[in-house]
Amino acid sequence: MNHEDSPEPGPDPLADDRYREARARYPEAAISRKAGFILVHLDRPSQETVRERTAAFDPDTWFDKDCPICQIQRYTRIYLFDDFPEDDESEEWIVFD
Repeated sequence: MNHEDSPEPGPDPLADDRYREARARYPEAAISRKAGFILVHLDRPSQETVRERTAAFDPDTWFDKDCPICQIQRYTRIYLFDDFPEDDESEEWIVFD
């Protein structure tokens, strides 16, 4: 799948800035990197789950081309994992300013 609006592959000069921004915004989250993307695991998974998610992440197949939110995440190169159970009261709402 080719996404014309997607960032070009190769070295990403903003990757470190995005990592620092994600770490500042989500200090309790596990954060991994793959294929130029910052993967933020908001649900505090085990290290094994982080490794599995990171290994399975392929930006060419991960993002639905008909999903506007997916395309924003693809463009910004930050993907949020949040697999809290729906009835989990410990989940906090995230507000973007």
